[in-house]
Amino acid sequence: MADRLRRWLARRNPPVREIGEVCALTELRPGQTGRVIEIDAENPVRSERLQVLGFVKDAEVYLLQTKPTYIVRVGFTEVSVEQSIGAGIKVLVG
Repeated sequence: MADRLRRWLARRNPPVREIGEVCALTELRPGQTGRVIEIDAENPVRSERLQVLGFVKDAEVYLLQTKPTYIVRVGFTEVSVEQSIGAGIKVLVG
C-alpha cells in the first residue's frame, strides 16, 4: 500500500528543478521561472509564431499553471501552450 502511495505521489508532484538546470518548459512547476535557451519546433512557421509571442532566446518565462493547459507569462503576455509545444521549449531554470 505504501509503495502504491509513493508512486502516486511521484506522478502528482514531479521533482523540483534546481536553479541553473536545463529542462523543457513542461518540466517546470507553477511559480518557477526560466530563461529560454532553445526552441525545437517541428516546423519553421510554429517557431516563428512563438518568437512573435515573445519566446526568443534569453526571454524570461514564468509558469502560471499546468492543468488543463500550460499558461506561461512571457514579458507582459500570457500564453496558453500545448504540452507538445512546451516540450520543445528548452529553458534554464532560474
